[in-house]
Amino acid sequence: MLKKTVVFLFLVVILGLSIDVAANSSDMSDVVKELMDKSTIGANVYVSGERQEEHRLRRATLKDNVLTVSINSDVIYMSKAYSLTDPMFRFDGWAKKVSKEIAAHYVRELFSLEHSIYEVVFEIWIPVYVGRYGNIEMQLAGVCSMGRSTYEKIIWDNIMISMVADLLEDDWSM
Repeated sequence: MLKKTVVFLFLVVILGLSIDVAANSSDMSDVVKELMDKSTIGANVYVSGERQEEHRLRRATLKDNVLTVSINSDVIYMSKAYSLTDPMFRFDGWAKKVSKEIAAHYVRELFSLEHSIYEVVFEIWIPVYVGRYGNIEMQLAGVCSMGRSTYEKIIWDNIMISMVADLLEDDWSM
């Protein structure tokens, strides 16, 4: 009987911790969404120069003091999506730079959400044409990040967004 009680209490504690972690992740999405809603660059993504109804934020999770923010990137060409085969509409250097600048707009505010955050990681998602018939699928294009030590060195009153973007470490090998 004692063994069953201990096992039951252990399960209750584990369930409680799981609910708490899930609630924190959900809370971060809500907080980050609100931050993006107030942003000067707008909460929704742009496709072919037109504002779309899709929100820039996919999700935001805080785990082990790392805030991971998944965002939908703007499409900067006159198209609905990027192409994996057509060099004219590839997710190339210019599109990557624009995506990093979008992320850079949020770095300062994201670090200020909680002092315990020691790294902010952005997952950059883009629409990509798949197949030959115009089907579009969201794909992870890459990640960029900044650690708290870099964030704290920045003189925020003097720096331009493009300079913040250049300080983000990136990996586009997805």
